[in-house]
Amino acid sequence: MKFKRRPVRDTGRFDITPLVDVVFLLLIFFMLSSSFILQPGIPVDLPQANETPQHQEENLVVTLTREHQLFFNNERVTFEGLQRRLRSMARKNKDGMLIIKADANTRHGRVVDIMNSARQAGIERMAIATQPEKKNYLPVE
Repeated sequence: MKFKRRPVRDTGRFDITPLVDVVFLLLIFFMLSSSFILQPGIPVDLPQANETPQHQEENLVVTLTREHQLFFNNERVTFEGLQRRLRSMARKNKDGMLIIKADANTRHGRVVDIMNSARQAGIERMAIATQPEKKNYLPVE
């Protein structure tokens, strides 16, 4: 009795484990070698904070320098001009957030005045910009 032999097919499988390893290595490489882009604007010395910054959308930025100069979205304004612009922007963008970049050496009362003006203009969401806390890491040997 003669049996019919079927040819054995080699079902080659594609192992993606090495591919995943390479992708993760590339991801780590690009994360570590990427450079950070500095945000242009008026230089101020921000206070330090323990929390990380949140994602910023189209926000309104008020900057208060050490010399008590006010800037609204990088344009110099007076306090009265700031109030007018805040009212105008509050009408256009109800969900916008006001970010206050105040120099660490300015009086807190001035920051409170800005916050009160924003609240009167109808802006409910506000944040005070800070620098991330500097951590002293031990060198890896």
